[in-house]
Amino acid sequence: MNLLRRFGPALVVISLTGLASVAVYAQTMPPIPMPDQPIACTDVETSAAALPPGVSTEDAWRGQDAKIYVDQILRNPTTTTSGPLLFNSRMLNKPTIFERYANQLIPTLAIACYPTAANNPRPDYMLPNGERVPHMQRPGETPIFADATKRYPTMVLSHGLGGAPLDADYLRIIKGFAQHGYVVVAAFHADQRFIKSRIGSFGDAIDIVRDYPLIAEAMAIRPVAVSELLTYFLNHASFKDHLHPTEIAGWGASLGGQTLMLNQGARLTTSLGFLADGEVVITDKRIKAFVGYVPYSGIDYGSLASVATFDSRNEGVRGIRTPYMAITGSEDTTAPELQTERMIRNLSGSRYHLSISGLGHTFLAPHAPDVFTWSILFFRAHLHNDLAARAQLSTLKAVDGGAQERVATSVTFPWWYQDETPVVEYFHAGIKHYFMTAIPGEMSALDQNPAWGWARSGEQLIAWREAGSTGTPLFRFYHDARGVGFNTHFFTLNAPEAAGLRTQTRDWAEEVSQWRAFAPITSGCPPFTVPITRAYNNRFAFNDSNHRFMATTAIANTMRSQNWVIEGSVLCAAQP
Repeated sequence: MNLLRRFGPALVVISLTGLASVAVYAQTMPPIPMPDQPIACTDVETSAAALPPGVSTEDAWRGQDAKIYVDQILRNPTTTTSGPLLFNSRMLNKPTIFERYANQLIPTLAIACYPTAANNPRPDYMLPNGERVPHMQRPGETPIFADATKRYPTMVLSHGLGGAPLDADYLRIIKGFAQHGYVVVAAFHADQRFIKSRIGSFGDAIDIVRDYPLIAEAMAIRPVAVSELLTYFLNHASFKDHLHPTEIAGWGASLGGQTLMLNQGARLTTSLGFLADGEVVITDKRIKAFVGYVPYSGIDYGSLASVATFDSRNEGVRGIRTPYMAITGSEDTTAPELQTERMIRNLSGSRYHLSISGLGHTFLAPHAPDVFTWSILFFRAHLHNDLAARAQLSTLKAVDGGAQERVATSVTFPWWYQDETPVVEYFHAGIKHYFMTAIPGEMSALDQNPAWGWARSGEQLIAWREAGSTGTPLFRFYHDARGVGFNTHFFTLNAPEAAGLRTQTRDWAEEVSQWRAFAPITSGCPPFTVPITRAYNNRFAFNDSNHRFMATTAIANTMRSQNWVIEGSVLCAAQP
Protein backbone atom coordinates (compact mmCIF):
# COMPACT_ATOMS: atom_id res chain seq x y z
CA MET A 1 0.00 0.00 0.00
CA ASN A 2 1.18 3.52 -0.77
CA LEU A 3 1.76 4.98 2.68
CA LEU A 4 1.23 8.50 1.37
CA ARG A 5 -2.39 7.59 0.69
CA ARG A 6 -2.68 6.24 4.22
CA PHE A 7 -1.21 9.19 6.07
CA GLY A 8 -2.06 11.99 3.62
CA PRO A 9 0.09 14.12 1.32
CA ALA A 10 1.83 16.26 3.96
CA LEU A 11 5.17 15.15 5.35
CA VAL A 12 5.36 14.74 9.10
CA VAL A 13 8.56 16.22 10.52
CA ILE A 14 9.83 14.95 13.86
CA SER A 15 11.05 17.46 16.42
CA LEU A 16 12.54 17.09 19.89
CA THR A 17 9.13 17.34 21.47
CA GLY A 18 7.12 15.15 19.13
CA LEU A 19 5.42 15.49 15.77
CA ALA A 20 4.48 18.60 13.83
CA SER A 21 3.01 18.73 10.35
CA VAL A 22 4.26 21.13 7.72
CA ALA A 23 2.70 22.65 4.63
CA VAL A 24 1.48 20.48 1.77
CA TYR A 25 3.79 20.66 -1.25
CA ALA A 26 2.76 20.64 -4.89
CA GLN A 27 2.46 17.36 -6.77
CA THR A 28 4.36 18.73 -9.79
CA MET A 29 7.46 20.87 -10.13
CA PRO A 30 9.59 22.33 -12.95
CA PRO A 31 12.91 20.68 -13.75
CA ILE A 32 15.82 21.69 -11.55
CA PRO A 33 18.05 23.82 -13.84
CA MET A 34 21.49 22.49 -14.74
CA PRO A 35 24.03 24.84 -13.11
CA ASP A 36 26.49 26.66 -15.34
CA GLN A 37 29.42 25.10 -13.51
CA PRO A 38 32.74 24.25 -15.22
CA ILE A 39 33.92 20.66 -14.72
CA ALA A 40 37.34 19.04 -14.67
CA CYS A 41 38.33 15.36 -14.60
CA THR A 42 41.25 13.12 -13.75
CA ASP A 43 43.65 11.64 -16.29
CA VAL A 44 42.31 8.88 -18.56
CA GLU A 45 44.55 9.48 -21.60
CA THR A 46 45.34 6.34 -23.58
CA SER A 47 47.79 5.40 -26.31
CA ALA A 48 46.43 3.74 -29.45
CA ALA A 49 49.91 2.41 -30.14
CA ALA A 50 49.58 0.09 -27.12
CA LEU A 51 46.48 -1.64 -28.51
CA PRO A 52 46.77 -5.21 -29.87
CA PRO A 53 45.64 -5.73 -33.46
CA GLY A 54 41.89 -5.71 -33.88
CA VAL A 55 41.20 -4.19 -30.42
CA SER A 56 39.83 -0.68 -30.03
CA THR A 57 40.19 1.75 -27.15
CA GLU A 58 36.51 1.17 -26.33
CA ASP A 59 37.23 -2.59 -26.16
CA ALA A 60 39.93 -1.88 -23.57
CA TRP A 61 37.51 0.22 -21.51
CA ARG A 62 35.25 -2.84 -21.31
CA GLY A 63 37.89 -5.56 -20.99
CA GLN A 64 36.71 -6.94 -24.32
CA ASP A 65 37.04 -10.75 -24.41
CA ALA A 66 39.56 -10.52 -21.55
CA LYS A 67 42.25 -9.58 -24.11
CA ILE A 68 43.19 -6.26 -22.56
CA TYR A 69 42.17 -3.81 -19.85
CA VAL A 70 42.48 -0.05 -20.06
CA ASP A 71 45.34 0.06 -17.53
CA GLN A 72 47.54 -1.53 -20.21
CA ILE A 73 47.06 1.32 -22.68
CA LEU A 74 47.25 4.34 -20.36
CA ARG A 75 49.68 6.92 -21.67
CA ASN A 76 50.69 7.78 -18.10
CA PRO A 77 50.25 4.57 -16.06
CA THR A 78 51.78 6.01 -12.90
CA THR A 79 50.11 5.42 -9.52
CA THR A 80 51.35 8.70 -8.04
CA THR A 81 48.85 11.15 -6.53
CA SER A 82 48.92 13.25 -9.73
CA GLY A 83 48.39 10.33 -12.10
CA PRO A 84 45.33 8.32 -13.18
CA LEU A 85 43.12 6.79 -10.47
CA LEU A 86 44.62 3.32 -10.81
CA PHE A 87 44.60 0.77 -7.99
CA ASN A 88 44.09 -2.92 -7.23
CA SER A 89 40.78 -4.20 -5.87
CA ARG A 90 41.25 -7.04 -3.40
CA MET A 91 38.49 -9.62 -3.70
CA LEU A 92 37.16 -11.24 -0.54
CA ASN A 93 38.29 -14.68 0.58
CA LYS A 94 34.86 -16.26 0.03
CA PRO A 95 35.33 -19.30 -2.24
CA THR A 96 31.57 -19.99 -2.21
CA ILE A 97 31.13 -16.77 -4.18
CA PHE A 98 34.52 -16.15 -5.77
CA GLU A 99 35.24 -19.42 -7.53
CA ARG A 100 38.20 -18.02 -9.50
CA TYR A 101 39.08 -14.72 -7.83
CA ALA A 102 38.91 -15.31 -4.06
CA ASN A 103 41.53 -13.10 -2.37
CA GLN A 104 42.88 -12.02 -5.75
CA LEU A 105 43.91 -8.51 -6.81
CA ILE A 106 42.08 -7.08 -9.81
CA PRO A 107 43.44 -3.94 -11.55
CA THR A 108 40.88 -1.12 -11.47
CA LEU A 109 40.89 2.27 -13.18
CA ALA A 110 38.49 5.05 -12.23
CA ILE A 111 37.71 8.55 -13.42
CA ALA A 112 36.67 11.41 -11.17
CA CYS A 113 35.01 14.63 -12.35
CA TYR A 114 34.50 17.62 -10.07
CA PRO A 115 33.48 21.30 -10.05
CA THR A 116 36.42 23.40 -11.18
CA ALA A 117 37.36 27.07 -11.33
CA ALA A 118 36.08 29.13 -14.25
CA ASN A 119 39.66 30.06 -15.14
CA ASN A 120 40.95 26.47 -15.27
CA PRO A 121 43.36 26.63 -18.26
CA ARG A 122 43.69 22.90 -18.88
CA PRO A 123 42.44 21.72 -22.28
CA ASP A 124 39.77 19.08 -22.85
CA TYR A 125 40.77 15.58 -23.91
CA MET A 126 39.11 14.21 -27.04
CA LEU A 127 37.96 10.58 -26.79
CA PRO A 128 37.76 8.14 -29.73
CA ASN A 129 33.95 8.19 -29.50
CA GLY A 130 33.87 11.95 -30.10
CA GLU A 131 33.16 12.89 -26.48
CA ARG A 132 35.38 15.23 -24.48
CA VAL A 133 36.80 14.85 -21.00
CA PRO A 134 36.68 18.47 -19.77
CA HIS A 135 39.79 20.20 -18.39
CA MET A 136 41.52 16.84 -17.97
CA GLN A 137 44.50 16.67 -15.62
CA ARG A 138 47.82 15.78 -17.21
CA PRO A 139 50.92 14.22 -15.58
CA GLY A 140 52.04 16.17 -12.53
CA GLU A 141 48.77 18.11 -12.26
CA THR A 142 46.46 18.01 -9.23
CA PRO A 143 42.78 18.98 -9.13
CA ILE A 144 41.72 22.61 -9.40
CA PHE A 145 38.49 22.87 -7.40
CA ALA A 146 35.90 25.59 -7.79
CA ASP A 147 36.28 26.24 -4.04
CA ALA A 148 39.48 24.88 -2.55
CA THR A 149 38.14 25.34 1.00
CA LYS A 150 34.92 23.38 0.50
CA ARG A 151 34.28 19.72 1.26
CA TYR A 152 32.18 18.37 -1.60
CA PRO A 153 29.75 15.44 -1.49
CA THR A 154 31.00 12.32 -3.27
CA MET A 155 28.97 10.30 -5.76
CA VAL A 156 29.93 6.78 -6.81
CA LEU A 157 28.61 5.95 -10.27
CA SER A 158 28.40 2.31 -11.34
CA HIS A 159 27.73 1.65 -15.03
CA GLY A 160 25.84 -1.21 -16.65
CA LEU A 161 27.03 -4.56 -17.99
CA GLY A 162 29.35 -4.11 -20.95
CA GLY A 163 29.52 -0.34 -20.50
CA ALA A 164 32.23 2.10 -19.40
CA PRO A 165 32.30 5.53 -17.70
CA LEU A 166 33.54 7.13 -20.93
CA ASP A 167 30.59 5.95 -23.01
CA ALA A 168 28.70 9.01 -24.20
CA ASP A 169 25.64 8.63 -21.95
CA TYR A 170 27.60 7.78 -18.82
CA LEU A 171 30.05 10.63 -19.31
CA ARG A 172 27.16 13.08 -19.74
CA ILE A 173 25.58 11.78 -16.52
CA ILE A 174 28.90 12.06 -14.64
CA LYS A 175 29.41 15.63 -15.88
CA GLY A 176 25.80 16.53 -15.06
CA PHE A 177 26.07 15.49 -11.41
CA ALA A 178 29.46 17.20 -11.16
CA GLN A 179 27.81 20.41 -12.40
CA HIS A 180 25.35 20.00 -9.53
CA GLY A 181 28.24 20.11 -7.08
CA TYR A 182 29.24 16.46 -6.62
CA VAL A 183 32.67 14.92 -6.99
CA VAL A 184 31.68 11.93 -9.13
CA VAL A 185 33.94 8.88 -9.25
CA ALA A 186 33.32 5.84 -11.46
CA ALA A 187 35.26 2.62 -11.91
CA PHE A 188 35.77 0.86 -15.25
CA HIS A 189 34.18 -2.47 -14.21
CA ALA A 190 35.14 -4.12 -17.53
CA ASP A 191 32.82 -7.08 -16.90
CA GLN A 192 33.92 -8.83 -20.06
CA ARG A 193 37.17 -9.68 -18.34
CA PHE A 194 35.14 -12.15 -16.26
CA ILE A 195 32.07 -13.23 -18.27
CA LYS A 196 30.89 -13.26 -21.87
CA SER A 197 27.23 -14.10 -21.15
CA ARG A 198 24.55 -11.50 -21.78
CA ILE A 199 21.23 -11.07 -19.96
CA GLY A 200 18.83 -9.79 -22.57
CA SER A 201 16.64 -12.40 -24.25
CA PHE A 202 15.38 -15.94 -23.80
CA GLY A 203 18.27 -17.16 -25.89
CA ASP A 204 20.57 -15.85 -23.20
CA ALA A 205 18.76 -17.97 -20.58
CA ILE A 206 20.66 -21.04 -21.74
CA ASP A 207 23.96 -19.25 -21.13
CA ILE A 208 22.76 -18.03 -17.74
CA VAL A 209 21.79 -21.49 -16.51
CA ARG A 210 25.03 -23.00 -17.79
CA ASP A 211 27.35 -20.26 -16.57
CA TYR A 212 25.48 -18.96 -13.52
CA PRO A 213 28.23 -19.56 -10.91
CA LEU A 214 30.64 -17.53 -13.05
CA ILE A 215 27.99 -14.87 -13.71
CA ALA A 216 27.29 -14.60 -9.97
CA GLU A 217 31.01 -14.26 -9.32
CA ALA A 218 31.28 -11.45 -11.89
CA MET A 219 28.30 -9.72 -10.27
CA ALA A 220 29.99 -10.07 -6.86
CA ILE A 221 33.26 -8.57 -8.09
CA ARG A 222 31.52 -5.25 -8.73
CA PRO A 223 30.32 -4.34 -5.18
CA VAL A 224 33.70 -5.30 -3.74
CA ALA A 225 35.39 -3.08 -6.34
CA VAL A 226 33.05 -0.22 -5.36
CA SER A 227 34.06 -0.66 -1.73
CA GLU A 228 37.73 -0.74 -2.67
CA LEU A 229 37.22 2.36 -4.83
CA LEU A 230 35.67 4.26 -1.92
CA THR A 231 38.54 3.39 0.40
CA TYR A 232 41.10 4.37 -2.23
CA PHE A 233 39.39 7.58 -3.28
CA LEU A 234 38.39 8.91 0.15
CA ASN A 235 42.03 8.55 1.21
CA HIS A 236 43.58 9.89 -2.03
CA ALA A 237 46.03 12.67 -1.25
CA SER A 238 44.62 14.98 -3.95
CA PHE A 239 40.97 14.56 -2.90
CA LYS A 240 40.62 13.55 0.76
CA ASP A 241 40.77 17.11 2.13
CA HIS A 242 38.08 18.24 -0.34
CA LEU A 243 35.47 15.52 0.28
CA HIS A 244 32.73 15.51 2.89
CA PRO A 245 33.32 12.46 5.13
CA THR A 246 29.69 11.26 5.24
CA GLU A 247 27.91 12.84 2.27
CA ILE A 248 28.41 9.91 -0.09
CA ALA A 249 25.80 9.13 -2.75
CA GLY A 250 25.46 6.32 -5.25
CA TRP A 251 23.97 6.26 -8.75
CA GLY A 252 23.91 2.98 -10.65
CA ALA A 253 22.54 2.13 -14.08
CA SER A 254 21.32 -1.35 -15.01
CA LEU A 255 23.75 -3.84 -13.44
CA GLY A 256 25.25 -0.83 -11.65
CA GLY A 257 21.97 -0.50 -9.73
CA GLN A 258 22.32 -4.11 -8.61
CA THR A 259 25.96 -3.42 -7.73
CA LEU A 260 25.09 -0.65 -5.28
CA MET A 261 22.37 -2.75 -3.64
CA LEU A 262 24.83 -5.62 -3.17
CA ASN A 263 27.34 -3.15 -1.75
CA GLN A 264 24.76 -2.32 0.96
CA GLY A 265 24.58 -5.96 2.06
CA ALA A 266 21.85 -7.47 -0.12
CA ARG A 267 22.00 -11.23 -0.66
CA LEU A 268 23.14 -12.21 -4.16
CA THR A 269 21.44 -15.21 -5.74
CA THR A 270 24.31 -17.67 -6.01
CA SER A 271 22.47 -20.71 -7.37
CA LEU A 272 19.43 -21.41 -9.56
CA GLY A 273 16.65 -23.93 -9.47
CA PHE A 274 14.14 -25.07 -6.87
CA LEU A 275 16.67 -24.71 -4.05
CA ALA A 276 17.96 -21.32 -5.23
CA ASP A 277 19.97 -19.66 -2.50
CA GLY A 278 21.75 -16.38 -1.86
CA GLU A 279 24.68 -15.00 0.10
CA VAL A 280 25.81 -11.58 1.29
CA VAL A 281 28.84 -10.49 -0.72
CA ILE A 282 29.86 -7.43 1.31
CA THR A 283 28.22 -4.90 3.64
CA ASP A 284 29.51 -1.36 3.25
CA LYS A 285 27.23 1.38 4.61
CA ARG A 286 29.35 4.37 3.54
CA ILE A 287 26.93 5.19 0.70
CA LYS A 288 24.10 7.00 2.50
CA ALA A 289 21.53 7.28 -0.32
CA PHE A 290 21.46 5.81 -3.83
CA VAL A 291 19.52 5.73 -7.09
CA GLY A 292 19.10 2.81 -9.46
CA TYR A 293 18.36 3.80 -13.06
CA VAL A 294 16.69 0.93 -15.00
CA PRO A 295 18.24 -1.19 -12.21
CA TYR A 296 18.75 -4.88 -12.81
CA SER A 297 16.89 -6.84 -10.13
CA GLY A 298 16.34 -10.02 -12.13
CA ILE A 299 14.72 -11.01 -15.38
CA ASP A 300 11.61 -12.80 -16.58
CA TYR A 301 11.77 -15.08 -19.62
CA GLY A 302 8.01 -15.24 -20.08
CA SER A 303 6.34 -18.22 -18.42
CA LEU A 304 9.40 -20.42 -18.93
CA ALA A 305 11.89 -18.94 -16.50
CA SER A 306 12.46 -16.18 -13.99
CA VAL A 307 15.65 -15.20 -12.16
CA ALA A 308 15.54 -12.85 -9.17
CA THR A 309 18.94 -11.44 -8.34
CA PHE A 310 18.51 -10.90 -4.58
CA ASP A 311 17.44 -14.36 -3.38
CA SER A 312 14.07 -15.90 -4.16
CA ARG A 313 11.50 -13.22 -5.06
CA ASN A 314 14.11 -10.55 -4.26
CA GLU A 315 13.69 -10.96 -0.51
CA GLY A 316 17.44 -10.68 0.05
CA VAL A 317 17.22 -6.90 0.47
CA ARG A 318 15.23 -7.11 3.72
CA GLY A 319 16.79 -5.07 6.48
CA ILE A 320 18.46 -2.59 4.11
CA ARG A 321 17.46 0.86 5.38
CA THR A 322 19.57 3.13 3.16
CA PRO A 323 17.22 5.49 1.24
CA TYR A 324 16.74 4.24 -2.31
CA MET A 325 15.10 5.44 -5.51
CA ALA A 326 14.49 3.26 -8.57
CA ILE A 327 13.80 4.86 -11.96
CA THR A 328 12.48 2.19 -14.33
CA GLY A 329 11.09 1.95 -17.85
CA SER A 330 7.65 0.58 -18.60
CA GLU A 331 8.98 -1.10 -21.76
CA ASP A 332 12.20 -2.48 -20.27
CA THR A 333 12.53 -6.22 -20.93
CA THR A 334 16.17 -6.47 -19.83
CA ALA A 335 15.50 -5.15 -16.31
CA PRO A 336 11.72 -5.60 -15.97
CA GLU A 337 9.83 -3.36 -13.58
CA LEU A 338 8.10 -6.26 -11.84
CA GLN A 339 11.37 -7.61 -10.45
CA THR A 340 12.38 -4.17 -9.22
CA GLU A 341 8.99 -3.54 -7.62
CA ARG A 342 9.24 -6.85 -5.76
CA MET A 343 12.65 -5.83 -4.52
CA ILE A 344 11.47 -2.38 -3.39
CA ARG A 345 8.62 -3.88 -1.37
CA ASN A 346 11.19 -5.76 0.71
CA LEU A 347 13.34 -2.72 1.56
CA SER A 348 13.12 -1.29 5.07
CA GLY A 349 13.94 2.41 4.64
CA SER A 350 12.64 5.38 2.68
CA ARG A 351 12.05 4.11 -0.84
CA TYR A 352 10.69 5.30 -4.17
CA HIS A 353 9.83 3.73 -7.50
CA LEU A 354 9.39 6.00 -10.50
CA SER A 355 8.23 4.42 -13.78
CA ILE A 356 8.82 6.28 -17.05
CA SER A 357 6.23 5.49 -19.71
CA GLY A 358 7.59 4.07 -22.94
CA LEU A 359 11.18 3.80 -21.69
CA GLY A 360 13.18 0.69 -22.51
CA HIS A 361 16.61 -0.28 -21.21
CA THR A 362 18.33 2.93 -22.26
CA PHE A 363 18.98 6.56 -21.38
CA LEU A 364 17.11 9.07 -23.52
CA ALA A 365 18.26 12.69 -23.77
CA PRO A 366 14.70 14.12 -23.59
CA HIS A 367 14.28 12.41 -20.21
CA ALA A 368 17.49 13.85 -18.75
CA PRO A 369 15.86 16.86 -16.99
CA ASP A 370 13.38 14.52 -15.26
CA VAL A 371 16.04 12.00 -14.25
CA PHE A 372 18.36 14.68 -12.85
CA THR A 373 15.50 16.46 -11.07
CA TRP A 374 14.21 13.34 -9.31
CA SER A 375 17.76 12.26 -8.43
CA ILE A 376 18.91 15.66 -7.14
CA LEU A 377 15.72 16.17 -5.11
CA PHE A 378 16.15 12.68 -3.63
CA PHE A 379 19.76 13.39 -2.62
CA ARG A 380 18.84 16.78 -1.16
CA ALA A 381 16.20 15.06 0.94
CA HIS A 382 18.09 12.01 2.14
CA LEU A 383 21.79 12.75 1.76
CA HIS A 384 21.82 16.40 2.81
CA ASN A 385 18.87 16.29 5.24
CA ASP A 386 16.95 19.08 3.49
CA LEU A 387 13.53 19.03 5.19
CA ALA A 388 11.85 21.04 2.42
CA ALA A 389 13.18 18.61 -0.20
CA ARG A 390 11.93 15.67 1.87
CA ALA A 391 8.50 17.24 2.09
CA GLN A 392 8.45 17.96 -1.66
CA LEU A 393 9.63 14.44 -2.50
CA SER A 394 6.90 12.88 -0.36
CA THR A 395 4.15 14.51 -2.47
CA LEU A 396 5.75 14.82 -5.92
CA LYS A 397 4.02 12.98 -8.74
CA ALA A 398 5.67 14.42 -11.86
CA VAL A 399 8.27 16.84 -13.21
CA ASP A 400 6.83 19.29 -15.73
CA GLY A 401 7.52 18.44 -19.39
CA GLY A 402 9.87 15.75 -20.66
CA ALA A 403 9.08 12.20 -19.61
CA GLN A 404 5.69 10.83 -18.64
CA GLU A 405 6.32 9.30 -15.25
CA ARG A 406 4.23 7.38 -12.73
CA VAL A 407 5.09 7.13 -9.03
CA ALA A 408 4.58 3.45 -8.20
CA THR A 409 5.99 3.60 -4.65
CA SER A 410 6.70 6.52 -2.36
CA VAL A 411 7.60 5.94 1.29
CA THR A 412 9.28 8.84 3.08
CA PHE A 413 10.36 8.29 6.67
CA PRO A 414 9.98 11.58 8.57
CA TRP A 415 13.49 11.53 9.94
CA TRP A 416 17.00 11.55 8.53
CA TYR A 417 18.37 8.09 7.81
CA GLN A 418 21.80 9.08 9.15
CA ASP A 419 20.21 9.72 12.57
CA GLU A 420 19.25 6.05 12.86
CA THR A 421 21.31 3.80 15.12
CA PRO A 422 20.93 0.09 15.95
CA VAL A 423 20.37 -0.81 19.60
CA VAL A 424 21.70 -4.35 20.07
CA GLU A 425 20.45 -6.75 22.73
CA TYR A 426 22.75 -9.02 24.76
CA PHE A 427 21.90 -11.94 27.06
CA HIS A 428 23.91 -13.38 29.95
CA ALA A 429 23.05 -17.09 30.26
CA GLY A 430 24.60 -17.33 33.73
CA ILE A 431 22.48 -14.68 35.46
CA LYS A 432 19.69 -14.75 32.85
CA HIS A 433 19.77 -10.98 32.37
CA TYR A 434 19.23 -8.86 29.25
CA PHE A 435 21.10 -5.70 28.31
CA MET A 436 20.96 -3.42 25.27
CA THR A 437 23.30 -0.76 23.96
CA ALA A 438 23.77 1.64 21.06
CA ILE A 439 27.37 2.40 22.02
CA PRO A 440 29.86 0.84 19.55
CA GLY A 441 32.59 0.64 22.19
CA GLU A 442 30.37 -1.38 24.49
CA MET A 443 29.37 -3.71 21.67
CA SER A 444 33.01 -4.24 20.74
CA ALA A 445 34.00 -4.95 24.36
CA LEU A 446 31.21 -7.48 24.88
CA ASP A 447 31.81 -9.16 21.51
CA GLN A 448 35.55 -9.47 22.12
CA ASN A 449 35.28 -10.76 25.68
CA PRO A 450 32.97 -13.81 25.68
CA ALA A 451 34.38 -14.82 29.07
CA TRP A 452 32.31 -12.01 30.55
CA GLY A 453 29.25 -14.12 29.76
CA TRP A 454 27.41 -11.70 27.46
CA ALA A 455 26.41 -12.72 23.92
CA ARG A 456 24.19 -11.15 21.27
CA SER A 457 20.66 -12.51 21.52
CA GLY A 458 19.99 -11.88 17.83
CA GLU A 459 17.45 -9.15 18.58
CA GLN A 460 17.85 -5.42 18.04
CA LEU A 461 15.76 -2.31 17.51
CA ILE A 462 16.37 0.76 15.40
CA ALA A 463 16.43 4.02 17.37
CA TRP A 464 18.09 7.40 16.76
CA ARG A 465 21.50 8.70 17.77
CA GLU A 466 21.71 10.99 20.75
CA ALA A 467 23.52 13.73 18.80
CA GLY A 468 20.62 14.02 16.36
CA SER A 469 17.29 15.79 16.77
CA THR A 470 14.86 12.91 16.30
CA GLY A 471 12.85 11.79 19.33
CA THR A 472 13.81 12.24 22.99
CA PRO A 473 17.01 11.05 24.72
CA LEU A 474 16.57 8.00 26.94
CA PHE A 475 17.60 7.93 30.58
CA ARG A 476 19.90 5.03 31.41
CA PHE A 477 20.64 3.79 34.94
CA TYR A 478 22.84 1.04 36.32
CA HIS A 479 22.32 -0.86 39.58
CA ASP A 480 24.65 -1.09 41.47
CA ALA A 481 27.69 1.01 40.54
CA ARG A 482 29.47 -0.11 43.76
CA GLY A 483 29.48 -3.77 42.77
CA VAL A 484 26.75 -4.93 45.19
CA GLY A 485 23.13 -5.77 44.50
CA PHE A 486 21.71 -6.96 41.16
CA ASN A 487 23.66 -6.38 37.96
CA THR A 488 21.16 -4.64 35.69
CA HIS A 489 20.51 -1.61 33.54
CA PHE A 490 17.22 0.26 33.30
CA PHE A 491 16.05 2.52 30.45
CA THR A 492 13.19 4.98 30.49
CA LEU A 493 11.78 7.99 28.65
CA ASN A 494 9.63 8.82 31.65
CA ALA A 495 11.11 11.87 33.42
CA PRO A 496 9.31 11.27 36.77
CA GLU A 497 10.46 7.63 36.69
CA ALA A 498 14.04 8.82 36.12
CA ALA A 499 13.75 11.42 38.88
CA GLY A 500 12.63 8.73 41.31
CA LEU A 501 15.68 6.62 40.51
CA ARG A 502 18.00 9.60 40.99
CA THR A 503 16.78 9.97 44.57
CA GLN A 504 17.94 6.42 45.29
CA THR A 505 21.58 7.47 45.13
CA ARG A 506 22.80 4.40 47.04
CA ASP A 507 21.35 2.07 44.44
CA TRP A 508 21.27 3.65 40.97
CA ALA A 509 23.96 5.39 38.95
CA GLU A 510 22.86 7.41 35.91
CA GLU A 511 24.80 6.73 32.69
CA VAL A 512 24.77 8.00 29.10
CA SER A 513 22.46 6.00 26.81
CA GLN A 514 23.53 7.56 23.47
CA TRP A 515 20.20 6.97 21.77
CA ARG A 516 16.77 8.51 21.39
CA ALA A 517 13.25 7.21 20.97
CA PHE A 518 9.64 8.43 21.02
CA ALA A 519 7.20 8.16 23.87
CA PRO A 520 3.94 6.40 22.95
CA ILE A 521 1.03 8.70 22.12
CA THR A 522 -2.67 8.22 22.81
CA SER A 523 -3.25 6.27 19.59
CA GLY A 524 -0.13 4.13 19.95
CA CYS A 525 3.08 5.16 18.17
CA PRO A 526 3.79 7.87 15.58
CA PRO A 527 3.76 6.91 11.87
CA PHE A 528 6.62 4.67 10.69
CA THR A 529 7.49 3.67 14.27
CA VAL A 530 6.66 0.54 16.30
CA PRO A 531 5.94 0.05 20.00
CA ILE A 532 8.63 -1.40 22.25
CA THR A 533 7.25 -3.40 25.16
CA ARG A 534 9.00 -3.64 28.53
CA ALA A 535 8.97 -6.84 30.59
CA TYR A 536 10.09 -7.25 34.21
CA ASN A 537 11.39 -10.52 35.68
CA ASN A 538 9.65 -9.79 39.00
CA ARG A 539 12.67 -10.87 41.07
CA PHE A 540 13.17 -7.83 43.29
CA ALA A 541 12.71 -9.99 46.40
CA PHE A 542 15.70 -12.05 45.29
CA ASN A 543 17.90 -9.00 44.63
CA ASP A 544 17.86 -10.03 40.95
CA SER A 545 15.73 -7.50 39.05
CA ASN A 546 16.05 -7.18 35.28
CA HIS A 547 14.03 -5.72 32.40
CA ARG A 548 13.79 -6.67 28.75
CA PHE A 549 12.67 -4.39 25.89
CA MET A 550 10.94 -6.20 23.00
CA ALA A 551 9.81 -5.22 19.52
CA THR A 552 7.48 -8.16 18.80
CA THR A 553 4.42 -9.71 20.40
CA ALA A 554 5.93 -13.17 19.93
CA ILE A 555 8.88 -12.35 22.19
CA ALA A 556 6.58 -10.72 24.74
CA ASN A 557 4.44 -13.86 24.83
CA THR A 558 7.56 -15.97 25.37
CA MET A 559 8.61 -13.80 28.32
CA ARG A 560 5.08 -13.96 29.77
CA SER A 561 5.25 -17.76 29.63
CA GLN A 562 8.46 -17.50 31.69
CA ASN A 563 6.57 -15.55 34.40
CA TRP A 564 7.91 -12.14 33.44
CA VAL A 565 5.53 -9.24 34.03
CA ILE A 566 4.57 -7.39 30.84
CA GLU A 567 4.60 -3.67 31.68
CA GLY A 568 3.27 -2.48 28.32
CA SER A 569 4.57 -0.18 25.59
CA VAL A 570 7.12 2.28 27.00
CA LEU A 571 8.75 3.72 23.88
CA CYS A 572 8.54 3.77 20.08
CA ALA A 573 11.42 2.81 17.79
CA ALA A 574 11.84 2.97 14.02
CA GLN A 575 9.81 0.62 11.86
CA PRO A 576 12.10 -2.37 11.12
